[in-house]
Amino acid sequence: MSFYYDDGQPDDEDEGGFREIIAVVIAMLQILAIPFVILCGIVLLIGLVVWLFFMHSGLGFAALGLLGLVLVGRVFWELRHPPKLKL
Repeated sequence: MSFYYDDGQPDDEDEGGFREIIAVVIAMLQILAIPFVILCGIVLLIGLVVWLFFMHSGLGFAALGLLGLVLVGRVFWELRHPPKLKL
């Protein structure tokens, strides 16, 4: 319908070009890169633990125990190094 009601003047707005689209895509990929890597790491870790359980149940439990020790170590690290808040 805009063909019938157009005033014949060119639009003042500059439509986004290829460079603007690429800039937005790169910005979004930079924002989403870290969560995507974290999710992929979690999926790979779960797959590794399942595979270790298929190989031998002791290997699977050892992997879970190692993961638990890493998490406990991280807790103690955070307790000894609290964040420095600037107020």
